[in-house]
Amino acid sequence: MARREQFQMSLSERQRRKFSESFKQKKVLEIERGQTKVSQICRQYEVSDTA
Repeated sequence: MARREQFQMSLSERQRRKFSESFKQKKVLEIERGQTKVSQICRQYEVSDTA
């Protein structure tokens, strides 16, 4: 089984990530519809809740 450490990105790799506008809109829509929570999105994509 893979360990979480194997998937963690360095700070420089994390800063380069870009999420498309359509991806962001889809995630916001999921939150608004109650399909997911902000905390779940933050945990899954390793972003802050203010990102």
